[in-house]
Amino acid sequence: MAKSPVHVNMFKFLGVLFGIAIRSGSPLSLNIAEPVWKQVAGMPLSISDLAEIDKDCVPGLICIKDLTDEKLQAVEMPFSIPSSSGQEVQLSAKYSKITPTNKVEYIKQAINYR
Repeated sequence: MAKSPVHVNMFKFLGVLFGIAIRSGSPLSLNIAEPVWKQVAGMPLSISDLAEIDKDCVPGLICIKDLTDEKLQAVEMPFSIPSSSGQEVQLSAKYSKITPTNKVEYIKQAINYR
């Protein structure tokens, strides 16, 4: 959601700080959550990473993971997730609702989005 020119400039500035710190060997003292650093390093995220920064989302994802195929088919849950601003974000153009065959994909995409 942060795509305005001001936000883009802020991200560029942070990238410049990273570059200066790497080239000069001077570590940055940035208090950033571990999942953010994992994303910067290109590492995959897990549910435990999400729990550190978004405790309200994790119980829902665990519930979806633990639902039996019959119960998941009985409820119609969209293949979307609310953003931090409250807007519903569709996670896939391929799927419109969560099914037993795509629930693992939903959880993966939900974790990456959040």
